[in-house]
Amino acid sequence: MFSLLVCFLASLAQPITGTCAEKHDTFLDTLRDGETPLVRFTGKQLIMGEPDGSSFPSGGLRATHVARGYTAWDPHSPPFVLACNNGATLYIPSCFFSWDNSYALDEKIPLLRSEMALSRESMRLFQVLGDTKHTHVFMDAGLEQEFFLIDRKFYIARQDLMLTGRTVVGAAPPKGQELEDQYFGPVANRFLDCLHEFEIHCWKLGIPIQTRHREVAPGQYEIAPKFAPAILARIATCCSWKC
Repeated sequence: MFSLLVCFLASLAQPITGTCAEKHDTFLDTLRDGETPLVRFTGKQLIMGEPDGSSFPSGGLRATHVARGYTAWDPHSPPFVLACNNGATLYIPSCFFSWDNSYALDEKIPLLRSEMALSRESMRLFQVLGDTKHTHVFMDAGLEQEFFLIDRKFYIARQDLMLTGRTVVGAAPPKGQELEDQYFGPVANRFLDCLHEFEIHCWKLGIPIQTRHREVAPGQYEIAPKFAPAILARIATCCSWKC
């Protein structure tokens, strides 16, 4: 028997389901005797993986017999490590594409292709205008997040919040957006504690939160990260659910 820290390599993808997906491969192996532990990490594991993508909705892009998918490390997005109670996982932001014809099965590949197309066409425009100094156009993004904070006891009392994440039943507010008494108002300490904990986890994931404030509706808040390359800002939203 032996005791060691188990480490995993996780391919982090953004499938077209609109959620985040992970495939974990362990670094732990054994020698031929089947008993001696060995920690092995190869470049092949880092660069590309082969998950079974048959259960992902594909919109009719592929038949089941060619449902095999691949994950390829996207070098535009930095990897990160998340620790847990019994080990740690190295997360590699990856592209997810199908075996046949390299169909994009995620939201990252279309974004990368869009960036390439926008840069290419922008450079053509620059040349028409006589600008020959620039060679590339970079796309930045800063994705704001608006959300509501409510007490847990109120959340548990509302089945619509628990099942759908939003209010489904209830009376309309007496006023519209003019109900702005709390807009940019002071934040109670218990909500500050919650936001601060969230921001710490975001910074650990490489999501630098720059602003926070109360919004128009009661219990509504907004945070915004610093502007970053679009592909990094996109992977940040994929990772933020882990907080």
